[in-house]
Amino acid sequence: MMEKPAVKEVLGRRSAHEVIRTMDRDGSGNVTFWEFKQALEVADAPQTSATGFRQGEKVQYFSASYNQWMDTKISAVDASGQIQLECKPGYWMPSAEQMQKVRRC
Repeated sequence: MMEKPAVKEVLGRRSAHEVIRTMDRDGSGNVTFWEFKQALEVADAPQTSATGFRQGEKVQYFSASYNQWMDTKISAVDASGQIQLECKPGYWMPSAEQMQKVRRC
């Protein structure tokens, strides 16, 4: 199935594992219907957060653990405006937190 042209087109350069991991928002190892539905809605939505960050944009994240700003990228944006950062995979950051901890380079 993975060799079918339509599947290759949807996956692009991503592996099936990466796509499933992105859809599995709660990290349970299973993609629920609602996670799948939201992933489809996100794919149709513009890739910009409520705070204006775009998927792929280079930003800085303030790490409380290291008490410093770190260079990273926006790896995903969902329909509600939450973002994921490359330095915090699997964590969907709400808009309110973005305003405090994420800034443009």
